[in-house]
Amino acid sequence: MYKITYIPKYFDIQELMPPKMLSLEDSQAPKHLCQAWANFDPKLLETIDVIRGEIVQQPLLCNTWHMDGNRIYCGLRPSVCAIGAQQSRHKFGQAADLVCYKYTAEQMRQMIIEQQDKLPYPIRIEDGVSWLHVDVADIDYRGQKIYLFKG
Repeated sequence: MYKITYIPKYFDIQELMPPKMLSLEDSQAPKHLCQAWANFDPKLLETIDVIRGEIVQQPLLCNTWHMDGNRIYCGLRPSVCAIGAQQSRHKFGQAADLVCYKYTAEQMRQMIIEQQDKLPYPIRIEDGVSWLHVDVADIDYRGQKIYLFKG
């Protein structure tokens, strides 16, 4: 669990958590929703807000289950989730897979690379996929703001 130091301006908790991890029927729902942010690294939350608000400047989608969509595990994933790598940064609240109606994932990757000076923290971006995977893994970035990797 992380200390809650940042709550995103452009993303609701439902967009970043799967429904089974976010029991909205819970009698403690308001308290639960606030505490749910502690599952995320504040560096990720701030970074995806900057990407949305300052770099891409378009709405971005993470999970869409709350809008009857099929994207469920694009933000936080349960530790037992079979989707992705066993040590996926999604399972640590440090990754998000984002899509945009206006731009392709490759266009967004290029925008981020071109405007990387706006990023508040170094990030990893998965290359060669049809979505924008961004994470704030604790690795040695060797002074670079962006580390491109193939999954």
